[in-house]
Amino acid sequence: MKLKLLFLFLLCAAFSYGQNETFPVKKGVEPYSRYWLMQTSFGANIDLVRSSSDPYAALLATRPEVAPVWAMRLTHLFSRRLGWYANLQMSFYKERKSEYLDPDLLEEVFEGLVGTLFWPVSRMRPSAHAGLVYRLESNRWKIYPALGVGYGCYLPDRDKEKNGQDEDGRPISFVYKQHASSFSLNLGLSAHYFMNERYFLVFNADYQQPLQKSYARLTTLTQGEEPHRANYQTTTAGRTLNLHLGIGLIFGQ
Repeated sequence: MKLKLLFLFLLCAAFSYGQNETFPVKKGVEPYSRYWLMQTSFGANIDLVRSSSDPYAALLATRPEVAPVWAMRLTHLFSRRLGWYANLQMSFYKERKSEYLDPDLLEEVFEGLVGTLFWPVSRMRPSAHAGLVYRLESNRWKIYPALGVGYGCYLPDRDKEKNGQDEDGRPISFVYKQHASSFSLNLGLSAHYFMNERYFLVFNADYQQPLQKSYARLTTLTQGEEPHRANYQTTTAGRTLNLHLGIGLIFGQ
C-alpha cells in the first residue's frame, strides 16, 4: 500500500508536468531562472522498520505505523539545473516502550503528567536534512528530485538502572540502554504547482534510510555470577516515507 501511494504520486506529477508546457506565467518565474523558495507542508510519516525474528527484538521500543508530520524547507536554485535545499521536519507520535523496561509507579505517573501537560511537545520527533536538487521545470509545474544527508530522532534515548534482590536474596541490578537517533541518507521528490507568479502548491515525497544502527541493551548483574547481556540492533529503525501537501512562495528573484 505504501509503495502504491508513492507510485501514484510520481505518476500524477509526471503526467501534470507533461501537460502544462504552455501555461503562461508572469516574468520573474520563468523556467530555470534563479530564485529562492520557502515552503511549509503537513502530511503523513510512515514507519518502514523491518520486523525481526530475533528473540531480543522487543528490547527496542516501537512507534505507530503512521504519524502526522510538519516540515519547512528552504531551497536556493542557483543555476539552470541545480539547487540546494535545507529541510526541518517534526513528526508527532508516542513511543511504545519496550516490555523489558519496567518503570515504577511514580515514574509512570510523572511521564503521564508530562505527556498530558506538554502535548504535543512531549511527542515531537525532530529531524533535519540538506542536499542538492535537480531542476525539471515547465511554466506551471516544477519537479525537483533531491539527494541529501540528515540526522533524525526515531525514539528517545533511554539509560536506566534498577536495583533489587533475586529470589535468593542476592543483590541484582538491571541496566537498560536505548539509542535510536542516527545520520541518514534522504531521497526525495518535490513537485510545485504555480497558482500565480508568487505562490505555489507543494507535493513532497521523501524517503529516509538510516546510516547508523539503532540499538537497545539490557544487562543483568547478579552478585557472584557473570553478567548476562541481551542486545538488539538494526539499521531499519528510522527508515521512513514522508508524504506532504503544503504551500510555498518565491523570494529573492
